[in-house]
Amino acid sequence: MPLDSGELVAIHQLYASYSFASDHGDGDAYAACFTPDGSFDMPGRHLQGADELLASTGAGRDPGAPVGIRHILSNIVVDGEGDKATGRAYVTLVGTAPTGIVMTGEYEDQLQRLDGQWRFSARRFTPDAAPG
Repeated sequence: MPLDSGELVAIHQLYASYSFASDHGDGDAYAACFTPDGSFDMPGRHLQGADELLASTGAGRDPGAPVGIRHILSNIVVDGEGDKATGRAYVTLVGTAPTGIVMTGEYEDQLQRLDGQWRFSARRFTPDAAPG
């Protein structure tokens, strides 16, 4: 059976939770957005599992202190059935000091529902080509 509206809202909340956790350097909340064996790929870097994901956030610093960047996600599209889904979203990274667009790109995600909670099982970030 396709995902119902409640599940889609829960997945959109996951996307937002990921952004807030990342932007505020909250390693525990960031790692909790992924399955225990989840992965995150971006050019030149592969993170696998909760320990690597947690370490990538600068764990141990004040989780309330902003890290100087904001993730703005748009055009989130989710498709799935049962406990598995795929998702895509555009991302714009905006600097807060100085302000301005730092980078744009796209997330491509595999999602899994564990214990009633949606999590990323695999996330890939592909930046847009730099102008020039």
